[in-house]
Amino acid sequence: MTQSPNQGIVTCPNCGSQAPATAPYCGRCGRPFAAAQPPNPAPQPQYAQYSGQPAGFAPAPTRSGGSGSRIAVILGVIVLIVAVLASSLYLVAFRGTAAATPTPTAAPTSVPSITPSPAPSHSYTGSFAATGSMKTARAGSTETLLADGTVLIAGGEDASGVFDVADLYNPASGIFTKTGAMSVARLGHTATLLASGKVLITGGFTNSTGSSNPVPVASAELYDPATLKFTRAGSMTVGRAYHTATLLPDGTVLIAGGDDGTNPRVSAEVYDPILGTFKAVGKMTAAREAATATLLRDGKVLIAGGGSGSSSLSSAELYDPTTAKFTATGAMTGFRQYHTATLLKDGRVLVVGGYNGTSFATSAEVYDAKAGTFTSVGSMHTARYAHTATLLLDGTVLIAGGCNTMCVSAAELFDPITNDFSATNPMVSRRGLQTATLLQDGRVLITGGYDGTAAYLTAEIYS
Repeated sequence: MTQSPNQGIVTCPNCGSQAPATAPYCGRCGRPFAAAQPPNPAPQPQYAQYSGQPAGFAPAPTRSGGSGSRIAVILGVIVLIVAVLASSLYLVAFRGTAAATPTPTAAPTSVPSITPSPAPSHSYTGSFAATGSMKTARAGSTETLLADGTVLIAGGEDASGVFDVADLYNPASGIFTKTGAMSVARLGHTATLLASGKVLITGGFTNSTGSSNPVPVASAELYDPATLKFTRAGSMTVGRAYHTATLLPDGTVLIAGGDDGTNPRVSAEVYDPILGTFKAVGKMTAAREAATATLLRDGKVLIAGGGSGSSSLSSAELYDPTTAKFTATGAMTGFRQYHTATLLKDGRVLVVGGYNGTSFATSAEVYDAKAGTFTSVGSMHTARYAHTATLLLDGTVLIAGGCNTMCVSAAELFDPITNDFSATNPMVSRRGLQTATLLQDGRVLITGGYDGTAAYLTAEIYS
């Protein structure tokens, strides 16, 4: 389903997309609309929109086998009582020695999985505090928690263009350091932690096109934390930006939708990390960009909302890895793109905020995978899109930053018990298109983004 724009629309002089006169900037290319400026407005963002955080980590299963040893005990003929006692003592000693012999185990036959450190309990103070600054100011980057607890920040842009550079954040020291650069600059790309510990980077726009309406790249690459370097990893079947990438239970990665530079894509494909190849799978029920993709407990993937031209979508669908096909599920209660979707501990999916084609949303809803339906819950205190949503260790969800007519520092918490939001302390800085990652110790790292005029070097921690 799509929603047609109301009267009072403006046409983007850059890409030709239409949007309401109240929109601060184009939902496709990110260029500001002068007509949308309120009295004494905050400077509007100059950057293309980013579809949000990559999908969460779900390790691939491993298989192991083993063989037991048999113990044969031969007892002699018992003639005398003394001989019986001596034989019994010998048998006990022999069995004890045999039981201590290690059982051989077959070598694993699949890609080894990463077992993250158990999440510690954490008591939150509800406050944000500054931490170290990145080496490069950026908005629209990706942020990935690595197996050793460090965080990889890759790509993004500032007013000068799109970046290929990457940083590593050390939570113990609070310091960012440069790491290897990607093979190409990327914006609107995805980053997915694989079972091997490497990070798969796919697609995005790059400044090498030199166009106001650039064509997204199909190339992919892998970041290896052991070597601190990126290496090329083949190419997708088509170029995509603002697509989704979701790690499936078998260790493969589902890549769906996105922007082809002009229109949203309906196609999808799967990356096989063992073969190092991309393969097309069934098409989605609707073409969409800036949608969300959430791995459900049953192994299916929920794709919700997104943009379709100048309109937003309310439709949703499920990808089944066993059939490699998409099927429609219940529609959302609202039209959304640049929203967030978070898997709760009870198995429901919380969908928050976004842009509906005419305004910025305060509304939220939850998806029940068993019923296949969305239900409205309490509304946020602040309308926002291009924000972040992070599941905390206590089961609540931290909603931070984002933009409406300006970028905001406001933050709030969703309680899955009451199905409502409560305000928490604001961030140190106003941020939109920032990234957020739950660290192994339960704190949340928030990096970069923009304040409406420039990209940030700074980062902060929620604890």
